[in-house]
Amino acid sequence: MRARPASCQTALARFLRGLVGCLLLALAGTLGALADEMPGDDIHELDPLEARARADAAPRPVLALGLTRDIEGTELAERLAPSLADLLAWEPGVTASFYSPAASRPVIRGLDGYRVGVFENRLGTGDVSDTSPDHAVALDPVFLRRVTVYKGTPALRFGGAAIGGAVDVDGGLIPQPGEEGQTRLLTQGETVNNGRLAALEHTASAGSVLVRAQTLHRAAGDYRIPGRARTESYDAAHRVRLPPTVPAPAPNPGGRVPNTDLRTRSASLGTLIPGRTWEFGAAVNAYFSEYGVPPDGHAHGNPFSQPGVNAPSPFDPVRIDLENFRLLATARRPALGDEPTLDTRARFSRFRQDEREGAFLTNSFRRTEAEVRSEVLHTAPTGALISGGLTAFRTDYRNRNTSFFLGRPFEDILTSRDHGGALFALAEQPIADRWTAEAGTHLGLRHARRRDPPEGFPEDLRSRRFATLSTAAGLRFQLTPALEASLHLGEARRSPASEELFIEAPHEATGIFRIPDPTLRPERVRSAEVLVRYESERLLLQGNAFVRDFDGFIYLRNQGFEIEGLVAYRHVQSPARFHGLEGTVRYVLWREAERTVFLQTDADLLRGQDRERDQPLPRIPPLRASLRLAADLDRFATHLEVRRAFAQNRVPDSVFGTLAYQAPTPAYTFVNAGLRVPFVVGRIRHQITLRAENLLNREARHHPSFLKDIAPLPGRSLRVGWEVTF
Repeated sequence: MRARPASCQTALARFLRGLVGCLLLALAGTLGALADEMPGDDIHELDPLEARARADAAPRPVLALGLTRDIEGTELAERLAPSLADLLAWEPGVTASFYSPAASRPVIRGLDGYRVGVFENRLGTGDVSDTSPDHAVALDPVFLRRVTVYKGTPALRFGGAAIGGAVDVDGGLIPQPGEEGQTRLLTQGETVNNGRLAALEHTASAGSVLVRAQTLHRAAGDYRIPGRARTESYDAAHRVRLPPTVPAPAPNPGGRVPNTDLRTRSASLGTLIPGRTWEFGAAVNAYFSEYGVPPDGHAHGNPFSQPGVNAPSPFDPVRIDLENFRLLATARRPALGDEPTLDTRARFSRFRQDEREGAFLTNSFRRTEAEVRSEVLHTAPTGALISGGLTAFRTDYRNRNTSFFLGRPFEDILTSRDHGGALFALAEQPIADRWTAEAGTHLGLRHARRRDPPEGFPEDLRSRRFATLSTAAGLRFQLTPALEASLHLGEARRSPASEELFIEAPHEATGIFRIPDPTLRPERVRSAEVLVRYESERLLLQGNAFVRDFDGFIYLRNQGFEIEGLVAYRHVQSPARFHGLEGTVRYVLWREAERTVFLQTDADLLRGQDRERDQPLPRIPPLRASLRLAADLDRFATHLEVRRAFAQNRVPDSVFGTLAYQAPTPAYTFVNAGLRVPFVVGRIRHQITLRAENLLNREARHHPSFLKDIAPLPGRSLRVGWEVTF
């Protein structure tokens, strides 16, 4: 019997209980402070004072719980990479999916896809990067002001779309006060793929109104590698699966990975209209990208390459062409005296992506979205932070998938509509001299409906309604001014995606035939985490241990048979557990004024287990560690780092037809170095950056990647950039 989702009434009741808890938590601290501050006989009347926050001031996020990380300023400039995932790839607990240089998405604590949200100013990006590893995030990191990583319970504010974590960026589309009259020009070149980047940003003012224009062009060729693209074990397994009539596979590429070039263009225009009490902003952005994926990265529609068939063959290159148009609008009232900050944001986006194999259009995506998010943030006299808000969205999605089995076209069209919304409340309140309590609750409502289902599709499963409730709580204790410890508990739920519920078709990017399950229930995760942080003038120590137990974890399981020459995988639910450790140690070797020399090491360890079969889950990152020596001096900044990814031998037991991405991967070590030289000529600020990666030119297979056995990480690379600001 199909499991029934929790009723909306039950979820709403639980949400209201959580909301009352958040309000009582803040109210208790407020009343206590008022009691302590009751006036005596001497009353002094002060002149009124009006305090107003800057529009671009980012308040400390409520429910931070020590698990929120901001990357901005010079650190963001030094990390600048072709994709958001590459920029974050060695952040503790974060890695990249790396399907190709163009298609790489953040992986947080072993989770990706539908469980990791990528947002821009707390709104979705409107693309389909969460549906498949070969789909790119429609966002270039060049103009980012800030990147915020949410791990664990702090991602509660985004609900089920971030049950595994979230990355929220400030894309800089809308200008802020103080930026008027600025022009920024950035050029960059890269040796590993003959990459080129040119970007221009200018902010003008007309009275108090600010207008910003941005444009960029990025192009790169096939990237270089130190050895061969495919592993010998992959070729041997691939040869066994093919019928004797199929020609031998193409020669194993060496020196470069073919068909990994890319070309990206983006342009935007934004404005800010400040007022006495409200500020209004708007922006329009157009993003275009065209890129290829490595050979064998897609299981082609004609997998056996029958001669004389008018259909794609395994020798046809796969090209992906996407475009994304977005309209953004914001209305914000900054904090004024004791009044709260009010912030409303809206987005409308229209996305298109086409995938071609040779001359054949095999996959086509269309996605139209509208989203509104409204938040309130209030700071009580006690120092309590209280935040709440609501979101609403509507998504129209269409996926046309065409495969050719022995020359006979087979087409599956998924047309679905999702709409829903969410309510959330977060509170953080000091409750004693050294104690701080935090709590949050999030109620999400969603209606997913398959339109125009194929003949025979069950009538009662064409439409699914979900109510999901997520909660979190934390307690921080300040043992000393430098030492802090905290405990975090949470429970979150995610409703199944439309693709998991409805679409039955070949999935070329993972080389499987995907079978949905329209009876899937929401998955639930319960988490517990302990964090200890010590920070003094010279030393930073931070370590955390976490465990996350999933009930009804949704993933694709090998069924042991084939459909249309592809291994059949079904969406199933199973109990699963993720647990791990993360740590950072930073020691300042020398400091004088703003000049510093420091040594930093980071490490993370993760385990993922299918508890029903007592098997490791696939594509779990291995133990990683890095050591970085950096100096930030008056005339330049430089660093040298060593990164080590250890061997990953914890993989599921092999089954005939199991894809190669579940094979073990050997260890590898990267040595990187960087140099940043800022200087001023007249009124023009210049900054030259050099970054060398994989100096030893080591071959590296990235275990979380679906293509690790056919596309290693890039070889030795030198990236040179020149930035001019005036």
